Amino acid sequence: MATGKLRWAVPRWSYVPRLWRELNCIVNLKSLIRICIGSVLGCFALVGALKIAIPNLALGNLWPIVFALPGILLAVIAQLTLLTIIPPFVTIRRDKIQYVHGQNGFQINANQIQAIQLTVVSDTRIRLKIRYVHNRKSRILRFGVSPRIVLGSLSNCLPLLPKIVDARSRNMPFSE
Repeated sequence: MATGKLRWAVPRWSYVPRLWRELNCIVNLKSLIRICIGSVLGCFALVGALKIAIPNLALGNLWPIVFALPGILLAVIAQLTLLTIIPPFVTIRRDKIQYVHGQNGFQINANQIQAIQLTVVSDTRIRLKIRYVHNRKSRILRFGVSPRIVLGSLSNCLPLLPKIVDARSRNMPFSE
């Protein structure tokens, strides 16, 4: 068995669609209307409470509040754009698996892993699915394997022997 480690950047087909689905949950018409209404009501409540508590308080320059909401939405879009450009990195060792993307990263220790599955969709699209326990809850981590990774060395580096599923005969497109 190999005792080294494998490290690769997750392929774009594996993580980009999920990021843009997350963006669509935030930036859609229904969400934007709710965010705008909540922000305006919250702002009016805060300004009204301040004026009641301190009647002589001068609140002359409140017009920059109008730019706060578009600024926040632009920051969210910029963050997701950066996360789309910079791929996540996976490091696999015999004792742990690390997944790092942007400011977030976590590791799964070997004793937390319940099962590992490698799904071969095509020669260039292989998905690794890890079922693990965290805080007494079963969780699943899915990500793509780089085409430059040799499957034999990958299975040797994994803490458990993976179940290999050949999905090349399926006539459906790959989806998470």
